[in-house]
Amino acid sequence: MMKLSLNQKLFLTVIEAFSVFLTVFLSQMITTVFPAYSSVKTEIENVSIASTNCSNDNPSNVYVSILIGSKYGTELIMFPIVGWITDRSHPPQILFTGALIEAFACVVYCISDNFYSSILARIIDAIGYSIVSTSGLTIIYTIYVNERSRNKVITFDSILVYIAGSTSPIIAGAIFESASKINKDSARIFTFVWLCPLFIILAVAISPFAFRNSYMSRYFGISVVKKKSVECKKFQNGKNELDINNSLLVKENDGNNINSTLQQDCSESIPSSGSKNADQFIDHKMVPNKMSSSLSLPDVDVIDISQTKSKNHLEMKKQLSAAKLLKDPHVMVVLTVLMFNSLIGNSLETTLPIFMIKKFCSDQTQQGAVWLFGFFSLIGFFLSSMLFHLKTSVCWILPMVGIVINGAICICIFFSKPWWVIGVCLGFMFFFSSMTECILIPVVPKIIDIKYSKSYGSASGLTLLTFTISGLIGTFPIGPLVEYFGFLTLCILLCCFTCLLSPFMACLRKYFK
Repeated sequence: MMKLSLNQKLFLTVIEAFSVFLTVFLSQMITTVFPAYSSVKTEIENVSIASTNCSNDNPSNVYVSILIGSKYGTELIMFPIVGWITDRSHPPQILFTGALIEAFACVVYCISDNFYSSILARIIDAIGYSIVSTSGLTIIYTIYVNERSRNKVITFDSILVYIAGSTSPIIAGAIFESASKINKDSARIFTFVWLCPLFIILAVAISPFAFRNSYMSRYFGISVVKKKSVECKKFQNGKNELDINNSLLVKENDGNNINSTLQQDCSESIPSSGSKNADQFIDHKMVPNKMSSSLSLPDVDVIDISQTKSKNHLEMKKQLSAAKLLKDPHVMVVLTVLMFNSLIGNSLETTLPIFMIKKFCSDQTQQGAVWLFGFFSLIGFFLSSMLFHLKTSVCWILPMVGIVINGAICICIFFSKPWWVIGVCLGFMFFFSSMTECILIPVVPKIIDIKYSKSYGSASGLTLLTFTISGLIGTFPIGPLVEYFGFLTLCILLCCFTCLLSPFMACLRKYFK
């Protein structure tokens, strides 16, 4: 297996990061641009969410909710599928495919001149978003085995995601407004067309990693010579002789073929994941515990199974599935906290504009300006990353406290008087939300490293699926809830749920040692 240079690793990381950045950027553009160019022959035409007449009935809310919900609904279906595919294929190839789909989505956005074609473009965009996000997170989990390196890269990716989400609506609105002064019919083309070549460039950049066996063998444990088998032989009382090959078929003396993982008969230890060369590894499926004398694999980093003597423990090291991962209580705690942490922001994204219209008669500028305080999240990312390196053992306390503070901030928003105070509250909310995400997202691959095999596709899909579920809940059920019971009811419910969920964070302490 070829040795990886630092420049190659950094290059792949940069490609993955900016692929996610552009994907999120494109995904957030439509929520600002859509009301302006939709040509549905109803009251939605020429009506925006931030209408200045302070009308309680805004017809465009229904269409915008459907448009946003179509994305989350598509992602709800796609994330498990993409995670399953990524586990069984090469993540750079999946990322390459996702970049091309996003480029095609840009083209469809350019030619979509009504509500229904916008829905189609949104669905294609959601498919590309699911593929790029899942494969990108899988690449991070795979090439960065060291916990601190992995945390740094996830923090960098999260910062780019927050920047894209905060700046995309403003930039898209400015481009569309400027282009409308020249030619209103072609304004949507100018808004989206410039992203298409950027996605194509990213696809070209990722192609060497996706289609060259040398890169793939280094990053994802794919053997250069696939037909060459790895043999592990050990005799016990002259009875058994095992031949473990690439297909993991074990042929016993009686001639029967059975599917098997690494057997107890191969008991010599393999270098653990804590070795110094933690960024060099091979596929766990290809490596038995005892290597034949003809095979030389120095400086590898795989899961340490030297102490796993029992058959039950070895069964846990089999191929990871989403169903098995969901049965793990620690994983469920992490995913649930991440979902509620994201649900707070998604609920406010849907309901806060209408609340500001009713309470302050806010115009479009004020409604957009309050979200600019989201840059507070950058401070949260940096502080949590620094604390993670300095005092890892106490990091679990931050999400426990942060999610409760976010719930309390929801109630503070309801009683805020000037519109800019709402922006300050949102800034603190983004601050604690970013700290929670930065600390909890790396916990999922760490649980997998300890308990399961290194199959990160399903883990990546489930992690991203939690954000999709929170977005779906924040779009559809939350709207009618606020309509019938009021904005204060929503704030109280969010605060209560976060307080009930917070104590469960204590069970994750052992993963922060």
